[in-house]
Amino acid sequence: MREAPITLRGWVLLCLLAVQFSVQPLLTRAFVAPACDKVLLVLLCELQKVALSFAILQTEPAPLRPAAFSRRARESLAAGVVPSLIYSVQNVAIQVGYQHTSALLFNLLNQTKIIFTAVMVYLFIGTRPMPQQVLALGLVLLAGVVLSLPPSHGDSAVDPMIFDFWFGVVPTLAASLLSGIATAWTQRVLTIGAQRNAYLYTLELSTYSSILLMSSLLWSNSGSISTVMTLFRRTFEASPLCWIPVLSNACGGLVAGQVIKHVGGVRRSFAVISGIMLTGILEWLVLGASISPRVWVCIPVVVGSIYLYATASASTQSKPKLQ
Repeated sequence: MREAPITLRGWVLLCLLAVQFSVQPLLTRAFVAPACDKVLLVLLCELQKVALSFAILQTEPAPLRPAAFSRRARESLAAGVVPSLIYSVQNVAIQVGYQHTSALLFNLLNQTKIIFTAVMVYLFIGTRPMPQQVLALGLVLLAGVVLSLPPSHGDSAVDPMIFDFWFGVVPTLAASLLSGIATAWTQRVLTIGAQRNAYLYTLELSTYSSILLMSSLLWSNSGSISTVMTLFRRTFEASPLCWIPVLSNACGGLVAGQVIKHVGGVRRSFAVISGIMLTGILEWLVLGASISPRVWVCIPVVVGSIYLYATASASTQSKPKLQ
């Protein structure tokens, strides 16, 4: 079973996801105060996804809407609860890893999820990567290893990296593994068998995630709803424009769901990697931050890996079948 070539719609979705991923940290840094409750911000994002998904579903043709909403609760729970739980644990691991690694090391280690995604997509769906695609995955892994090495003393463009194996590297790699499992699960739900509406599935995932996050907030605040509401008020007092990165993140989640449905989970990871490179370029242009020579060297490596992976499927599809 081989992946189909990327369509024009798929390329547009990949570009949108890469741009959203690249501007997200800049928007968060500009509009969110460091003291804001992170669980609360994630909850706000999930609630916005619920609202956006529901609004988009209302634009579906009337004959399709009842079919989408008539699914049994058991089917919805089976398809949505497991990845919601996985994503929740993944977010905890991400927070731990982020606190014990540098931003660059974390971002590059986190992109090893493309390897886990490829393995899980093969195990869950049976999509076997071609040798050319395996080479592309290897190039991405090589770029990640090179960029995650401690900087030399003479490299003034790179800040000293924080390195903690057990509390930094291990949680980050665990988050990457969980991301690969959840992405493959989502791709299977959206593309295998009775295919589900991607926006409906996003609505389900966000609803379950919101319930889990709200339960977590209540648990950490002794079940006091008034305390949680106070957190909401303080968040908007400290960061009145925090809705901008929250909305951007919510839209990115919707686009990511469409990317998985129309392009696949592994290719989505390439969009994220492209977004990381674009983030460095934007920081250089907008903030005047210098870029390490190793980043400049790895940019063509990553671009070349994207080209290899994307053209592998297209070349297979273009070959005439033997009679």
